[in-house]
Amino acid sequence: MANEDNNLVMMQAVAEATALAAGRLAVSYLTQNKPLEIETKGPQDFVTAVDKAVELLIRNRLHQAFPHHAILGEEFGLDKEGARVVWVLDPIDGTSNFMRDRPSWCVSIGATVEGKPILGVIFDPIKDELYSAVAGRGATRNGDPIAVNKDATLNKSVFGVGFTSGKSGTAHAQQISHILDHGCEYRRFGPSAMMLAHVADGRLADWQTRILL
Repeated sequence: MANEDNNLVMMQAVAEATALAAGRLAVSYLTQNKPLEIETKGPQDFVTAVDKAVELLIRNRLHQAFPHHAILGEEFGLDKEGARVVWVLDPIDGTSNFMRDRPSWCVSIGATVEGKPILGVIFDPIKDELYSAVAGRGATRNGDPIAVNKDATLNKSVFGVGFTSGKSGTAHAQQISHILDHGCEYRRFGPSAMMLAHVADGRLADWQTRILL
């Protein structure tokens, strides 16, 4: 049990350091003001050379620290079958925002053991906010504990909503209508990982309000 706990501590530390490095690499491309070599994977589904470079950085660091673990990434898929521990990566969640130099994007790194999620790290480089959590041990933002909003009444609830090309526009509109019809609100600002982090931090509604103002 102690060895497993120590391994989790190490995995979390490596994931945090890797997310920080990955986010800073992505930002460095933006500051160069150079074309991002954008490819289209589907309607409103983009990938840039930066997504690939960032994923390679993450993969290399995780491989060096944990050579026996598998890695499943947004851009390069799964590197090995049958591993007990699998890292799951989205190098730039919110590529559409990133390539337009909009602030809502992040680096997302998670890990599973035998198919069960055990840790997650999300880094927002624009706001320099690092979210980190291990299953059963709570979550933090920049090292400080965070908690969900405990006011769960419908007329104060805010839902984070996403949309992909695999979902019909009609179904999406019905989902939004259902939320509004029940006296709730919704936010849709791109990266699902960042929306989940803001839910964990009890600030999904507050963040979007500040942006709109």
